[in-house]
Amino acid sequence: MSVQTEPSISTLSRASSLLFKALYVYPDNVAVYHLLAFISLIMNQFNTALEIAEMGQCIDESYEPLNELIEEINMILTQLEGTEDQEPLIENNNLSDGLRNVLCQIFNKFDKDQDGLLNFDEVAELINATNGQYPDRSFIQQMIGMFNSMVANSITGADGNGDADKLTLEAFLAFYLKQTLEDPSETRCDLEKFGYDSKLLIQRDVSPPA
Repeated sequence: MSVQTEPSISTLSRASSLLFKALYVYPDNVAVYHLLAFISLIMNQFNTALEIAEMGQCIDESYEPLNELIEEINMILTQLEGTEDQEPLIENNNLSDGLRNVLCQIFNKFDKDQDGLLNFDEVAELINATNGQYPDRSFIQQMIGMFNSMVANSITGADGNGDADKLTLEAFLAFYLKQTLEDPSETRCDLEKFGYDSKLLIQRDVSPPA
């Protein structure tokens, strides 16, 4: 479970537009296909990224950076969509039912006072369970504010603060949707730390950290 800064969608879109113009002038330049596919990957457009990369591969099968990118995209798609031995994490660009159910269980386990929200101490325990250390209070407050801002129905207390300092379930799920689309392996790793089988999306016999 980590918080990352990333390029804005508008910046990536502008870069993609410029590369498409370059492709019009240099249609056989495999490096342009590689960059376009990479940008699509960053924007979580995995199938588009794969299609562009495979088009470039048809031009030059020996271009190793593109071959490595195709391998990476296929690995991500396998993590997201699952296999015969691995439950999917994402369905139709949303959390799969299995992952959503597990995340709701995890949220409820850390919601010690059962108020439907995670306060500072509960969020600290959640982070410690995945990262192995307790963050300082300012980091937790910043994280709660950022996660709550990811959903339309974030809460605000009567004094303009209040319950806004607590993490909602909707924000928790929104964070994991974002993380899973960006790095499904990290989400599966988190599930293991919480005491779940990351392939089958079921709780192990050993109790998860809390």
